[in-house]
Amino acid sequence: MPLEFEEDIATQSMGDYLSALRRRKFYILIPAIIVLIIAIAIAVLWPPTYKSSATILIEEQEIPQDLVRSTITSYAVQQIQVIKARTMTMPNILDIANKFELFTDYEFKTKSKSEITEVVRKGVSVQLITADVIDPRSGQPTQATIAFELAFEHSNAVKAQKVANELVNLYLNENLKSRAEKTQNTSSFLKTESTVLEERLTKIDTRVAAFKRENERSMPGLYSFNLNNADRAERELVEISYRRQELEKQKINIKSRLSQLDKSAPVILATGQAVLGEADRLKALRTELREKSAVYSDGHPDVIRLRREIDSLLSVVGDNTDKDDLIKKLKTESNALAHMQGQYTADHPKQVKQRRLVSSLESELESIVMTASDESEADNPAYVMLEAQLYTVESELKGLIEKSASVKAKIAAIEELLLKAPAVENEYQQILREQENTSMKLQDIRLKLMVAETAENLELDRKGERFTLIDPPATPVKPASPNRVAIMVTGFMIALVIGVGVAVLAEILDPAIRGGKSLGAVIGEPIMIVIPYMLVDEEIIKKKKLYRNLFIGVFALGILTVILFHFFVKPLDVAWFMLMRKLGLS
Repeated sequence: MPLEFEEDIATQSMGDYLSALRRRKFYILIPAIIVLIIAIAIAVLWPPTYKSSATILIEEQEIPQDLVRSTITSYAVQQIQVIKARTMTMPNILDIANKFELFTDYEFKTKSKSEITEVVRKGVSVQLITADVIDPRSGQPTQATIAFELAFEHSNAVKAQKVANELVNLYLNENLKSRAEKTQNTSSFLKTESTVLEERLTKIDTRVAAFKRENERSMPGLYSFNLNNADRAERELVEISYRRQELEKQKINIKSRLSQLDKSAPVILATGQAVLGEADRLKALRTELREKSAVYSDGHPDVIRLRREIDSLLSVVGDNTDKDDLIKKLKTESNALAHMQGQYTADHPKQVKQRRLVSSLESELESIVMTASDESEADNPAYVMLEAQLYTVESELKGLIEKSASVKAKIAAIEELLLKAPAVENEYQQILREQENTSMKLQDIRLKLMVAETAENLELDRKGERFTLIDPPATPVKPASPNRVAIMVTGFMIALVIGVGVAVLAEILDPAIRGGKSLGAVIGEPIMIVIPYMLVDEEIIKKKKLYRNLFIGVFALGILTVILFHFFVKPLDVAWFMLMRKLGLS
């Protein structure tokens, strides 16, 4: 802005501003009138939109939650949004649009389904109604949603009411359906989980039974029992070892005594003289030979006879010299074995070696005795008695040997069970823990299932939280929009601002010098006298003609607007009646 103009503005007075307004009155009036006419046309021609709304109360469940807890944990706001998303689908909206003829056939043909759906969605509104309450859990004041307002806007009041009523039915039905589905799904899920856990628990029980059968003697509760059995078996094995030692001694003693007896009993002649057996006769002949040899020479008939008889008997009985030596050696080694048994254990290497040596000597002695004996049965009572005792001892020894092997096998089996017990116990405890966890989980699921089934019955009987229609949608009498008075007032304010703005802009852009102050500011000298502008007759006539033409043009424009509105928008009488009704004047 030039410095001169700034100075000129600074020197302007109120009279100068009034003069500028008079000079620019047409710049103010013409734009203002045009804007005002446009605002009035908008207020009048804007089609009305009717809003039909319903109030739905969110009621709490009738039975206290401490007694019966619902399985639906979502808040009311979330439920409303979910229901809105489910109901405001394209198929539902298109059904509503077709059912209530919300669009003309031309609009159905020219607009896509998405556009129709979007228009209807914009007409639906959900307004939550909250209240200040005290949270019973925390005791703090908070806001709770107690109801919500469902509304629909349309240019036709009747259709707005019908659509709003349809939406209310959809919301209420969807709420019941949604809550029933949630409770049923919860119960169904818990039933499935309960069945799965029951099957798993049955399998685990089968595993436990099979494990007990496979490890019936290695179970943790039998460890002390197996340990006691092992101790008893060890003591039994020691007793068997002591008994075997005693029987071995008896066997050696019997064999020693048996080897000194003849199987045949001495024969008693009619004279009363006892006929010795071959072995005893052999001993007697040798004694007699030693006596005769001491008296006679080797060629003496008695010596020759005795030697001949001895050789004859040796061919039948055999030489007992080796047998006597074996008997002596067997006694010596048996005594040594008895001494070792008192010093060492049964499996000590020295005792084992000595036992083998004694067994070898016994076998050799037995073979000599069997070779020397004839096939005839023994008839010597002493011999038969000792032979029976020997058989008894050998039979008992054989039984003890078998029992010792059985006891050793039993000890080995028990030791294997004891070694196996820790691993069995570990695996058994794992199975038991799995069984216990599954059982606890099954019990928990069953409790939850009972709660879910109770909640399902609660919803089926409509005793839970529910939506209740307390204010059904009514046919609106007054349109919700537009606010025609507000549009007109706003249009008037905008028209005034635009008119003044155009006048100020014209004044700024005008290069003319007006007034003495402006002229003095330009020439730099003060003005002494100012002569006002005086109109001539031609200018006065021209000015009046301009006013007349302006008035005629505005009037003609108004008449043309009214005629066009009457024929192309709405009859004037109907529009006037509606205007008066909207303004509340009729």
